[in-house]
Amino acid sequence: MLKKKKDAVDYLTWTYFFRRLVMNPTYYDLEETDLTAINANLSERVDAALTELEESHCIEIDPDDGMTIYALTFGKICR
Repeated sequence: MLKKKKDAVDYLTWTYFFRRLVMNPTYYDLEETDLTAINANLSERVDAALTELEESHCIEIDPDDGMTIYALTFGKICR
């Protein structure tokens, strides 16, 4: 279970998507393949997905630290 935004980015580095991102960066609008650029791209994608989930009332992001994720009722049903 993902508890922090960093967990989501770390999880993505173990997926096939990450391998595709590195092998075909222009397809994913990535101009550089260094670690900083890849991390920034993954962070943007995670932020966008979490924002959408929060707007759908599936999760809540802790307003104090902005990193901790809590599953709400709809998010728990979707598991």
